[in-house]
Amino acid sequence: MQESVYAKLVVNDGAAGNAVRRLRKHRPPSGLVQVLRVMESQFATMEYITGNREAYDEVDTMEELLIL
Repeated sequence: MQESVYAKLVVNDGAAGNAVRRLRKHRPPSGLVQVLRVMESQFATMEYITGNREAYDEVDTMEELLIL
Protein backbone atom coordinates (compact mmCIF):
# COMPACT_ATOMS: atom_id res chain seq x y z
CA MET A 1 0.00 0.00 0.00
CA GLN A 2 1.29 3.45 -0.91
CA GLU A 3 0.67 6.27 1.51
CA SER A 4 1.69 9.72 0.34
CA VAL A 5 0.95 13.23 1.50
CA TYR A 6 1.00 16.11 -0.97
CA ALA A 7 0.44 19.78 -0.27
CA LYS A 8 -0.62 22.60 -2.57
CA LEU A 9 -0.56 26.24 -1.57
CA VAL A 10 -3.20 28.39 -3.27
CA VAL A 11 -3.87 32.10 -2.92
CA ASN A 12 -7.66 32.09 -2.55
CA ASP A 13 -10.79 29.95 -2.34
CA GLY A 14 -11.35 30.07 -6.11
CA ALA A 15 -7.91 28.64 -6.79
CA ALA A 16 -8.57 25.94 -4.17
CA GLY A 17 -11.79 25.02 -5.95
CA ASN A 18 -9.95 24.78 -9.27
CA ALA A 19 -7.31 22.52 -7.71
CA VAL A 20 -10.01 20.20 -6.36
CA ARG A 21 -11.74 20.11 -9.75
CA ARG A 22 -8.45 19.10 -11.39
CA LEU A 23 -8.01 16.36 -8.80
CA ARG A 24 -11.51 15.05 -9.51
CA LYS A 25 -10.86 15.10 -13.26
CA HIS A 26 -7.54 13.23 -12.97
CA ARG A 27 -8.32 10.95 -10.03
CA PRO A 28 -6.78 7.48 -10.02
CA PRO A 29 -8.96 4.54 -11.09
CA SER A 30 -8.57 2.98 -7.66
CA GLY A 31 -7.46 4.17 -4.26
CA LEU A 32 -8.46 7.05 -2.05
CA VAL A 33 -7.72 10.75 -2.44
CA GLN A 34 -8.64 13.03 0.45
CA VAL A 35 -8.56 16.83 0.50
CA LEU A 36 -8.20 18.98 3.61
CA ARG A 37 -8.49 22.74 3.19
CA VAL A 38 -6.74 24.76 5.87
CA MET A 39 -7.05 28.53 5.85
CA GLU A 40 -4.08 30.71 6.82
CA SER A 41 -5.81 31.83 10.01
CA GLN A 42 -6.35 28.20 11.03
CA PHE A 43 -2.73 27.32 10.24
CA ALA A 44 -1.52 30.32 12.24
CA THR A 45 -3.29 29.05 15.36
CA MET A 46 -1.75 25.54 15.15
CA GLU A 47 -0.63 24.28 18.54
CA TYR A 48 2.61 22.35 18.97
CA ILE A 49 1.93 19.70 21.60
CA THR A 50 5.26 17.84 21.57
CA GLY A 51 8.74 19.02 20.84
CA ASN A 52 10.13 22.50 20.86
CA ARG A 53 9.05 24.80 18.01
CA GLU A 54 12.22 26.89 18.27
CA ALA A 55 14.24 23.77 17.45
CA TYR A 56 12.84 23.65 13.91
CA ASP A 57 13.77 25.91 11.04
CA GLU A 58 10.86 27.76 9.47
CA VAL A 59 10.49 27.29 5.73
CA ASP A 60 9.49 30.43 3.83
CA THR A 61 9.58 29.88 0.07
CA MET A 62 7.42 30.26 -3.01
CA GLU A 63 9.01 27.23 -4.71
CA GLU A 64 6.45 24.81 -6.15
CA LEU A 65 8.54 21.77 -5.16
CA LEU A 66 10.26 21.69 -1.80
CA ILE A 67 12.17 18.62 -0.63
CA LEU A 68 12.66 18.54 3.12
